[in-house]
Amino acid sequence: MSTTYRHRDRPDLTVTHPEGYPFDNWTISVLDWSAIFNYLVENDVKRVLEFGSGLSSLLISQVCHLVTLEDNQEYFQKTLKFASKANQMEIHEWDGVHFPDHLRVKYDLVFIDGPEPDRKASFITGQSLSDHVLVHDGFRPAEMALQIRYLSPNFNLTHVVESDYGRVTNLWTRSHKIWVPGA
Repeated sequence: MSTTYRHRDRPDLTVTHPEGYPFDNWTISVLDWSAIFNYLVENDVKRVLEFGSGLSSLLISQVCHLVTLEDNQEYFQKTLKFASKANQMEIHEWDGVHFPDHLRVKYDLVFIDGPEPDRKASFITGQSLSDHVLVHDGFRPAEMALQIRYLSPNFNLTHVVESDYGRVTNLWTRSHKIWVPGA
């Protein structure tokens, strides 16, 4: 039996957890998903750019349009395998460095959860395409250094989710709004 999620502000919206793809220490956690789901609904998010596909892709894309980039073939195939018609998702293979020009538009939210082991390109690109950046595993030393270097000069840390498995997900909001050509 599938688990479904509903939001008090959007009783018409039902998100179904994909059977056979549980929360675990390699995915977002239940607490991460709860915070993400609340953020998406309460901020009327329409478009999300995600670096690193997986369970989060399958859940987020039931709430809004998701563009996800994946450099790991295993995760790319697994996300495709579990995707359904309920998912508003574009999934693109990515080399982890060069961001496709045709996807360079403004997003309501950028979710950084890849690539491993170096997320530098995700931070550089992500912070230029949205006023809101969510960093999964934001407690790890490499991610902390990237947040300080690329986000802290122009963003404020506005929310911290202490999730299962001892991890932290950080939401950063731009101090001054940006304008993206063609957005």
